[in-house]
This record gives sequence, structure tokens and C-alpha cells, in this order.
Amino acid sequence: MTTHITGTRVWLTESGVTGFLARGEKDVYRISKSTTGARAVSVRALPGGGNTLLPVLCVGPYVDPSGPPVEDEPGMAPTWTASVPARCADRATTYPLPEGESYVLVFHDDGQPDDATPDPNDRIKLGDSVQYVLELQY
Repeated sequence: MTTHITGTRVWLTESGVTGFLARGEKDVYRISKSTTGARAVSVRALPGGGNTLLPVLCVGPYVDPSGPPVEDEPGMAPTWTASVPARCADRATTYPLPEGESYVLVFHDDGQPDDATPDPNDRIKLGDSVQYVLELQY
């Protein structure tokens, strides 16, 4: 099993990559469908790695940050097309891989308020975390 440090952007090349997520965190990986031969990627919580947070995935095509920006207005910082929307609408525990290179985002929905003021009655506490494993589906 390969383990990585939370918050890093690494290439996902094999099954068994593990990580930890705490409240408000996400992990980002890059993957190539042609290099891995995988048709999909899945995530699941590991036993004993926390039970109040459920990891989910979102996959989006790789956007080359050294390519031309989509918007480049005078006096404004250039912007590129985002690979994955800020709030992924079609998150899942198993996600098909598009052709080419992609980003894989691992995150959880629990305790994620849409504003800067968390609900004091929220059952998710700041110290909660989950350990997950990513598996490639062939």
C-alpha cells in the first residue's frame, strides 16, 4: 500500500493509495487513463480510520496551467477553465475516468457549511478525520 501526505498533488498509478481527511480538507491526485489502463477509480473508508466522515470523489479533466487562459482582462489576473467545479454536483464513491489525464479530488460532504460560520449544532467536530483508500477498477 502506498501512502501520501494529505494535501499534496501526486500521480495515482496504482490501487491501494491511502490518505487521511479532516474537516474541510481535500486531496488532489492526477491520473492518466491510458497509462493505468483503469476504467474507473473508487474510494472507501478504511476500518478504524474514523467513522463520522464518508469520503467521496469527483473527477475532472486535466487543465494545463501553462496553456492560454480562458479570460485575460487588463488589470485582472488571468483565469483558466476549472477542472472540477468548486461544489462537485455529481460526487460518488466510484467514478469513471475520462480519456486522457484527469484530476481526482477526494473529499467529504459532512460538516461542510456553505458559509464561513459553521452551525454550532453540527455533529461533525473539528478533530474528526477519516482514513481512505483509492482503488483502480479495470
